[in-house]
Amino acid sequence: MDLKSVKTVRKKKIGGVPISISSLHRVFTNPFYYGKVKSGDNIGWGEHEPMVTQREFEKVQEILQREGRKGESSYEFPLTGYIKCGCCDSGITAEEKVKYWCPKCKKPQTAKNPKQCSCRYKIKKSDIAKGHWYKYYRCTKKKLNKDQKCNEKCVRAEKLEAQFETILSKIEINPKFEQWSLKWLKYMNEEEFSKKKNENQIFLNRYNKADDSFKRLIKMRAEGEITKEEFLIAKKEAEVEKEKAKRFLDGSDQSNQDWVKEAEDTLDFVLGITKRFKEGTIKEKKHIFSKTGSNFKLENQKLSLDIGKQYLLFKELEELADIRIEPEVMRSQKGLSTNLKRRVSVWQAR
Repeated sequence: MDLKSVKTVRKKKIGGVPISISSLHRVFTNPFYYGKVKSGDNIGWGEHEPMVTQREFEKVQEILQREGRKGESSYEFPLTGYIKCGCCDSGITAEEKVKYWCPKCKKPQTAKNPKQCSCRYKIKKSDIAKGHWYKYYRCTKKKLNKDQKCNEKCVRAEKLEAQFETILSKIEINPKFEQWSLKWLKYMNEEEFSKKKNENQIFLNRYNKADDSFKRLIKMRAEGEITKEEFLIAKKEAEVEKEKAKRFLDGSDQSNQDWVKEAEDTLDFVLGITKRFKEGTIKEKKHIFSKTGSNFKLENQKLSLDIGKQYLLFKELEELADIRIEPEVMRSQKGLSTNLKRRVSVWQAR
């Protein structure tokens, strides 16, 4: 059959074009066509008339697998999508493999779906389940030219994930430090608020002064005390001063809240992060992996990345701080107080 002759349903503005191979594959693998309907996590028989029998549908699945289509992996990989190969800069992908032996002739097998062995024994799912399953990450080699070679070896999934857990341990903080630092953030925010309040008053006075100056200019021009050219020059200066003061006032309160919120979110992220990664879902693991840093590399089977500076910052603070001392007492310990404020200034820079 010519695929170009199979077209999508023609609608008012779309459709009527040759169907893609991926769309055709979805049709052949959709159980709806033999009468099944999926609702949430449940699959049951629908009331519509099936286009094919269940046996015909299953036969098609066997053909698709026999023609080289890979069966879907029962395992998802949390570290894919971000790592680059340190040798050729291609992406790092992951695979799940299985090795078992035909119960009848003992010939080694690697197919993940039931098939017939060369000895005519029909391999069952239970035979495959008893096999040795293993998962690994490897280079895709997609950026290589024909005359190039990548020497990066594959690495077992559990080994690579263990390496990442070691990296996470470098930014994880003590729960007691989190409680202590939150008190410190509140204390410093109050000091910052007091400072901002004074600055706001200064800029508010500048704004009001520029506004009064602008009103006087209009009156002076109306009474002919200044020329049109003098009025336009002075007006522009007053408007620039007003806009500068307004920008500061508009962004002042928001920036003060932003750095506190960002600091609290960072503390929340690194607290118990290793355990959360170990016990989390694939989606949660992916989120932790992607958010921990950037420039992920796999070289000589070793994972490396640039850890986010904000996470390292709190680790530095934990090593520096004495969690027995409350913020109120710290007022007299200028050295530690100054160091803490200087490090936290990364959030105040806005």
